[in-house]
Amino acid sequence: METKRLERKLNTEYRKLDNLKVNHILHLLISLFTGGLWIIAWILITMSVNSQREELELEINNIEQHIDTGEKPKRKLDIGERIGRSAVNSTINIYKKITNK
Repeated sequence: METKRLERKLNTEYRKLDNLKVNHILHLLISLFTGGLWIIAWILITMSVNSQREELELEINNIEQHIDTGEKPKRKLDIGERIGRSAVNSTINIYKKITNK
């Protein structure tokens, strides 16, 4: 019974993860039409989506671990940890895109 509930939750989390995407083509077009002003919003939106994806991926990993091993899921990150990780990861991703690494 518990496993079925967790599998349903896992499927729901996977659907949420699939739906969390940034339409970069749309943001590029908006940036061109606004003379580049939209780039700031684009970066903030991308950082927010990345943060939400990381949180969902952590939740998915916790659920999978609970189903596989029966161990209690790990605690969720508090808001400060999520923001910190998101900012660092977003900065690294932007650096990699700029330097093509």
